[in-house]
Amino acid sequence: MPSNLDIDAIKKIINISEEFCLPPRIAQLIYQRGVRMKDVRVFLAPGIENLHPPSLLPDIDIAIERIKYAIDKGEKILIFGDFDADGITSTALLYDA
Repeated sequence: MPSNLDIDAIKKIINISEEFCLPPRIAQLIYQRGVRMKDVRVFLAPGIENLHPPSLLPDIDIAIERIKYAIDKGEKILIFGDFDADGITSTALLYDA
């Protein structure tokens, strides 16, 4: 464990490590991301109920209307995604939809 952590932080990291059977370095990363003990379980195994509603995305209503229009008119819809893990996954999900 790095020496730049105070005793309280080290205790919390050890607690996360022991409670969730995680290597200390992983527990430290979780702690340093600001995840506290009560939220670690959700952080490690999030569920759909923890997602923010899509309606919070800016201009989502405009995007929905445009997609509906394209579907109604039989237009092709281009799907573009990043090459990282979540980009490839979300692109595949959209493609299959």
